[in-house]
Amino acid sequence: FKFRIGGRILLDAAVIDADDGFEAAEDASGNTFEGSGVEFRQARLHMTGLLYDRVAFQNEFDFAGGEVSFKENWIEIRDLPYLGKMRVGHTKEPFSLERLNSRMYMPFMERALPNGIVPGRNTGIRFLNFIDNPRMSWSVGFFKETGGNGDDFTENGDYNVTGRLTATPWYADNGAKVLHLGIAYSHKFTNEDAEETWLRFRKRPELHISDLQPVDTGKIPADGVDMVGPEAAIVLGPFSLQGEYWFTRLNSDAYDDPELSGYYVTCSYFLTGEHRKYKPNGNDGAEFSMVDVKSPFDPERGAWGAWQVAARYADIDLNDNQLKGGKMDDISLALNWYPYTNVRWSFNYVRVNVEDSEAVAGISDGDADVYQTRLQVYF
Repeated sequence: FKFRIGGRILLDAAVIDADDGFEAAEDASGNTFEGSGVEFRQARLHMTGLLYDRVAFQNEFDFAGGEVSFKENWIEIRDLPYLGKMRVGHTKEPFSLERLNSRMYMPFMERALPNGIVPGRNTGIRFLNFIDNPRMSWSVGFFKETGGNGDDFTENGDYNVTGRLTATPWYADNGAKVLHLGIAYSHKFTNEDAEETWLRFRKRPELHISDLQPVDTGKIPADGVDMVGPEAAIVLGPFSLQGEYWFTRLNSDAYDDPELSGYYVTCSYFLTGEHRKYKPNGNDGAEFSMVDVKSPFDPERGAWGAWQVAARYADIDLNDNQLKGGKMDDISLALNWYPYTNVRWSFNYVRVNVEDSEAVAGISDGDADVYQTRLQVYF
């Protein structure tokens, strides 16, 4: 039997300088977008284990904000013939390279804008397998839409079928050179006549300290949703390039079958020669992992850890036909210092632009500058 306890602390601080459009904005809950503050973005504990070399489990809970929330909580049976792993419980649906990646291993403090329209964590059953030659992974699952609590009971609850296929046609120098390709698909089964299954897509800018979400579709009656997401990434030593595109089509008579979309492109570079660590057979399929720091911080011998710079452009469009959820795009810049493999200090600048939004009173068009930093440790 194997058992391990771990956790993480992510402490954020931010200053937001908004123009007149954002400065006067306030949503129905009283959230605004001008000011400064601090927050514990995550404060998590988790337990993982392996029984009989075949049955794995994970329990993860987040205490940030003074409340306990469900995260990864599942039981997994491994080494099944043809199927690989069978995971049952509350876990991420297999959609999007960035969504499946842990926040701790991304070049930026927050995920890109289009993650507001992709599946998150829900409760269900998921199969995952990896083929070594050629390097490919596949995952498919059936999920009950539950959100953060992991449970749900309604007369007309909605369900999702989600799958992801990845390939790594190029893997050299122990992962220092990588080409990753993938595509994901998800279908939501909803009932246009049942209000409890109506859909809603909304997104805050690429920060978490303010709860204001300037693009928001409101509740959409729909008889089903189809989502497609191609993804690609390349690692060339210290340089990496990653991008994804997400397309969502809703079967909604009320809004004449609107189509929503989003995309992002990220590039990063390690000034100290490290590279993003890629795992073709990770816990959730092909994914990136923690950085191996070449020279851990030790000023007495002139070692200063790893330094990384990154830039990203992201866009999300929630307007189509009669649906007016708004458009938002931003440019993000990052500087990351890794004194040790499991410690990081991040500095992010985000330039936010919102257009044609009817989601929040006071915002139709607006811009804002966000300056934020994070100190994180995980074990």
